[in-house]
Amino acid sequence: MKYRQIGLSTFFFHIRSHFAVFLGVIIGSAVLTGALFVGDSLRRSLLEHSLEQLNGVKQRWSVGRWIES
Repeated sequence: MKYRQIGLSTFFFHIRSHFAVFLGVIIGSAVLTGALFVGDSLRRSLLEHSLEQLNGVKQRWSVGRWIES
């Protein structure tokens, strides 16, 4: 047998496990991408909410000195 035939026969013999790994990679990538989008959206909405609660405050007194934001 030639190396190409050995490689193809091995691939087709293990095709189910290759397909399972492929599906796992696809699902894992989709989950990570979704988590990044949700995390970014959540971070932005929390920032907007905190700025809304500050109601225009630009500086504060802390430990004897002014801190500007």
